Amino acid sequence: MNTAPHDSGTTTMAPRATKTTNVTVLATIAPILAACFPNEQISQPMPSTIITAIVMGYGCVTMSSSCQFRLATPADAEQILDIYAPFCDRTAVSFELQAPSLSEMQQRIQQITAQLPWIVCEGPRIIGYVYASPHRKYAAYSWNVESSIYVHPSYHRFGIGRALYTTLFRLLKLQGYFRVYAGITVPNPSSISLHQSLGFQPIGIYRNTGYKLGRWLDVEWWERSLQPEGTEPRPPQPITELAESLVVQEILQAGVSLLKPLPVH
Repeated sequence: MNTAPHDSGTTTMAPRATKTTNVTVLATIAPILAACFPNEQISQPMPSTIITAIVMGYGCVTMSSSCQFRLATPADAEQILDIYAPFCDRTAVSFELQAPSLSEMQQRIQQITAQLPWIVCEGPRIIGYVYASPHRKYAAYSWNVESSIYVHPSYHRFGIGRALYTTLFRLLKLQGYFRVYAGITVPNPSSISLHQSLGFQPIGIYRNTGYKLGRWLDVEWWERSLQPEGTEPRPPQPITELAESLVVQEILQAGVSLLKPLPVH
């Protein structure tokens, strides 16, 4: 950004940028600008409307303080379904052939949150969520969980998945869990990249294990250790017994600090 003289001889911030500045801006915040200006082509040189918004500070983006992480309740089911349903109806990300009903989703949230965390990222509305579910029904598996994460497509590339997952891991460790498993329908390079970056390791592939959208699908399984396994572990503590504690609130707040600036919609 440059200063430029007006006819009066005073100087102020002008909606103009050098080529070097323009390239830097484009490289660092192009994903944010794309969300803020969906009808503009984000290219070099950048459209004057976008440069003006950047230079003059017209509120293109809002900082992560406008969001909060909190534990989900059955009252969140409708907004959670708004995110989840398209993955059921249009993709192989979820193996459900059709989205659950509102009452079914309410029951799921109630059942899962009796023991395990279900975290939502909420701005004006819920834009992403992550939760853990039991890995297997037998008692010896009690210290393991499976994870699921979904982010609204308009809010990809803002670090929501990473921040939600990091928060989930901290809560699970606090409860006394030791290992997280994730199943990913492949190919899905963005999900693979996210899980790799968060410390998951591949452990095997279920080949042709699901049939959806007219084809057989593979599921690749990943695992992540939460903490070293000890002898005689205590049963994991239900999240309901910890939900109001200061440490849980601090973990949720710390997760928000990991977010990148988010677009205003």
